[in-house]
Amino acid sequence: GCITEQNICLSCLCCIYGIIHNCCRITAFLTGDMGTSYSYHMPVGEMLSEKLTITAILTILSFAFTVILSIPLGILAGSVRSKSLDWLITAFDQVVMSIPSFFIGILACFLFGIVFRLFTPGNFVSYTQDWGACIAYLLFPALSIAIPRIAMTVKMLRSALLAEMNKDYVRTSYSRGNDRRATLYLHVLRNALPPVVSFLAMTVADIVAGSVVIEQVFAIPGLGRLLLTSISNRDYPVVQAIVVLVAFWVVLVNLLGDLLKVNYYESCFSLQRGIGIGFHVAKIDEQMVRRVLAFPWSEKHYSEAVWGACDHLSALAKREITLGIIQGSSVQ
Repeated sequence: GCITEQNICLSCLCCIYGIIHNCCRITAFLTGDMGTSYSYHMPVGEMLSEKLTITAILTILSFAFTVILSIPLGILAGSVRSKSLDWLITAFDQVVMSIPSFFIGILACFLFGIVFRLFTPGNFVSYTQDWGACIAYLLFPALSIAIPRIAMTVKMLRSALLAEMNKDYVRTSYSRGNDRRATLYLHVLRNALPPVVSFLAMTVADIVAGSVVIEQVFAIPGLGRLLLTSISNRDYPVVQAIVVLVAFWVVLVNLLGDLLKVNYYESCFSLQRGIGIGFHVAKIDEQMVRRVLAFPWSEKHYSEAVWGACDHLSALAKREITLGIIQGSSVQ
């Protein structure tokens, strides 16, 4: 029990061995060696390959449903002028958003599987046998995961559109002769999408987490079902591998969403800076500069908007403004 030099040296050697062993395990994991399953006595990487593909197909289908349905519905919800209809849409959206995915999955199994017999619950066909049958079976699970996310995205896009519609550049667009539809699609929607894109990136990560329960409801042999089975069997190598993969996926999609958002704001800033330089070179008054810089510029519509706001300028001034826009946009 007494502390001696021999015990201290032995403890140090044990710590060094543990560090080296963990570093070797991390290196092996990064190179694809995730260990051996305790329950199935086979490499974890081989077990995850087919399961990961099934979950990836389910995630892609669910995300596609979310984007394809939520963007038009969000635009429609943000364009409603009637207060009573807007209240009904908001209330319905809130109710749908609060329904959990697994309950929607249970209803889908009963309604479309047992009543209408559009598919057979539990009769999953692997993509290695028939791609069409596999995707057809995954449509209802993907829709069950997507419905609450669609409601959340609709609510966020509607709020962003209503906030943008109250800004000054919308009134400027109306004064140039644009109707509500043209202003909404050409200018307002572009400025309302960045927060929605960030939310959709988080939704992709959330879909993977939601697939864990949905795969149990629809008896899909994916990554989530394997995770629950491995937790029950205390198969730690499999659980560790799945948790690391899901964590990596969450970090990756959030990083991509933030990069898209930053790239959008940088492009808008460079165009506004270029317009400012062009007006400074052309010696235009400060009021005109503020008027043009207040408009939501985009690469597709900025030249049309500049000339619409400055019809009285000479050809030389317009040329100087164009040169300034090119100069400012090329500055990184």
